[in-house]
Amino acid sequence: MLPTGAAFTTELKEFRSQSPEFVSAIGFIDGVLKYATIKVTLSLQMGQPNLVTRPIYNVRVRATTNRCGAGTHSQRFVLQAMEDFAASRQAAAPASVGRLQQTSEFWTWIRTEQGLVDGMWQGLIICAPVAFLVVCVATNNLVLATFSILCIAGVVCSVLGAGEFYFGWSLGTAESISAVIIIGLSVDFTLHLAHMYADSMRADRESRASHAAVTMGVTVVAGAVTTVGAGVLMLFCQMTFFTKVRSLQAEQCAVAECSQPYLGVAFVQMGTLITLTIVFSIATALLPFLALCAVLGPENEVGKISLMAKRAYAMCRCRRTAA
Repeated sequence: MLPTGAAFTTELKEFRSQSPEFVSAIGFIDGVLKYATIKVTLSLQMGQPNLVTRPIYNVRVRATTNRCGAGTHSQRFVLQAMEDFAASRQAAAPASVGRLQQTSEFWTWIRTEQGLVDGMWQGLIICAPVAFLVVCVATNNLVLATFSILCIAGVVCSVLGAGEFYFGWSLGTAESISAVIIIGLSVDFTLHLAHMYADSMRADRESRASHAAVTMGVTVVAGAVTTVGAGVLMLFCQMTFFTKVRSLQAEQCAVAECSQPYLGVAFVQMGTLITLTIVFSIATALLPFLALCAVLGPENEVGKISLMAKRAYAMCRCRRTAA
């Protein structure tokens, strides 16, 4: 039989002094027991993508139809189940126990990753128009800017799609950070070729596309090779911070009996995504983009932004004069 009252407190203190692993789990302040932590084992695995972990935070109510009419069916997820478990233990415990609550670093990480994914979408919404404006300023041509932004969108979709299809990387921490970086990396090669096409003194589109490929092709290929080299080297990098994270996550997975421990492959994912971005970017710039320019590219003054602005200004002046 367990002791009660002062005898229980005395034996608990002795147990705590003889068990260093429970020092942080059992808290005495001024000799009075203030808190106790009880660890439980869940079947959740560390390192799951946001697509898997995000629904855990919510209770989804689904409408159903049966013979008696419409109804609702509630699906309880892990977080709600833990909240219900803590509430049931609180109701069954004596008042002297005080407040009982459940917490986990896993819930905090879900919120962090969810914020990163939401920030990624916001970043894409901001970066895409900015990239379009940059190409407009660099080329002074609306048609070339449209071709460029279509190619950039294709690169972003190809990189994220390849990560999901070949490596099983759904949107997570590294992918969310890399997605915004991808736009900056993918716009480079297309922008150089578009600029050379716009600056060409030749009249027809085929000659302009050929001029851009001959003049800037070697430069963009050399830039792609050096950047791919940097991305490949990242695959072999290590960092003390990520080493500590791997150790912590491996320990948590051991406690939670994970079948597939998350090893924290931030550098590997980042290096792979950068390499994929450069490969898709240079391929898109030299093949689809130049093909679009050679077949549908602007000729003479077609699509020139400054010319369209002058004509719009002249029309406004004519209307004011007529009025």
